[in-house]
Amino acid sequence: MKRQDKQRVVDELRERFAGSDVAVFTRFSGLNVMEMNRLRNELKKASVEFRVVKNTLLRRAMEGGSMALLRDRVEGPLAVATTRGDIVALARILAGFMKEHPRLEIHAGFVRGRVLDAKAVEQAATLPSREELVGKLLFLLNCPVARLMGALRGIPGGLVRVLAAIQRQKEQEG
Repeated sequence: MKRQDKQRVVDELRERFAGSDVAVFTRFSGLNVMEMNRLRNELKKASVEFRVVKNTLLRRAMEGGSMALLRDRVEGPLAVATTRGDIVALARILAGFMKEHPRLEIHAGFVRGRVLDAKAVEQAATLPSREELVGKLLFLLNCPVARLMGALRGIPGGLVRVLAAIQRQKEQEG
């Protein structure tokens, strides 16, 4: 690889790291090209970039940024998955793919300044996504309001029934 190509790769990685909230290092030894392409396509649907990179270029790209915390985890053949947002979607795709292809391994992760080990990344796959959590929160916030509205709607109805009963009683009396 020419020096200009190496520098271009390093610059692209730095840009990607700067624009990403999440990065996951995976080991892919034993996966064939078709399997790697299938994984790339699945990740691409979730707006995840998945790239195999030489370790020396990866270390250079990490210098000076928050990703430098993972510098000591760069060893052996690695692929890097990066994305914006939360780690849940990325972790779910990787965990699902690992069930079918156990040769793929999660090596380490990085989420908004925190380094995660492989187990923590795999546990993230079991968490609800941000959208699901927001939906649950909105439901919980709406529940007391809905109950209050039901109770308030019941008051005029009850008043009308009481007045109707009083009217019937007075009609019967005289």
